[in-house]
Amino acid sequence: MRGDRTVVEIYREHGIDPTVYDRWRERMLEGAKTALGGTGDDAELAEAHRRIRQLERSLGKTMLEVEILGEASRG
Repeated sequence: MRGDRTVVEIYREHGIDPTVYDRWRERMLEGAKTALGGTGDDAELAEAHRRIRQLERSLGKTMLEVEILGEASRG
């Protein structure tokens, strides 16, 4: 990743367009982030999913309580 030559020198030597290099670099960094477990947005997304599951469980319990109370008030 680091060497004696600049990135510009390397992609000129190999005939790589700078925009292609930029896309490859972004993909490499995204892949590395995924492979290493991710940080930042991935952590926030995981936390959001955890919170959604927690809220769904809470909603389910509340709906069950309402159903039980409804049956008790009718019977």
